[in-house]
Amino acid sequence: MGYVWMAVEFASFIGIGFVVGVYVDSKHGTRPWGALAGFLVGLTAGALSVSRAVNELSTRGPGKRKRR
Repeated sequence: MGYVWMAVEFASFIGIGFVVGVYVDSKHGTRPWGALAGFLVGLTAGALSVSRAVNELSTRGPGKRKRR
């Protein structure tokens, strides 16, 4: 389930960044630069999130849960 969650999280970061960029474009008339910037910020945030998750999974293994 961890791998599916990473994919959903990655896609949602990109989608949210794009939507925020489109909103900025509509308010400031900067089309398409806000959407492009939002997409790139979302892509970067998603890549960092997946990178952290992969690093955590590789250190503790996919079947082991994090202790609280």
